[in-house]
Amino acid sequence: MTMRAELEGTVLAEGNDTVVRGGIHYFAPQDVVFRHLRPVSLRPSLRGTSARFDVYVDDTRAADVAWCIARPRWWSREVRGRVAFALPVIVHPVADESGPRTR
Repeated sequence: MTMRAELEGTVLAEGNDTVVRGGIHYFAPQDVVFRHLRPVSLRPSLRGTSARFDVYVDDTRAADVAWCIARPRWWSREVRGRVAFALPVIVHPVADESGPRTR
């Protein structure tokens, strides 16, 4: 299933290669639009050491809402190098536009 991360209608990431841990989708790096992300810090987290990012869309800044597990703990190796998002970024499935639509 293709997932999309958006902030104010701007696509930050989209792809069908996500890893879900704790209900959070971690996007493969090639599916992320990095021009909207600005690094702010490295900090420890439950899954390992995280690179944290602010997200910029036009003149809007969403502080500290994206992260990438740079140095994962052994139980989180599958999310290493992947990017996840928190609110106000909305992560949702993308409807297959080639198939029939249901309501």
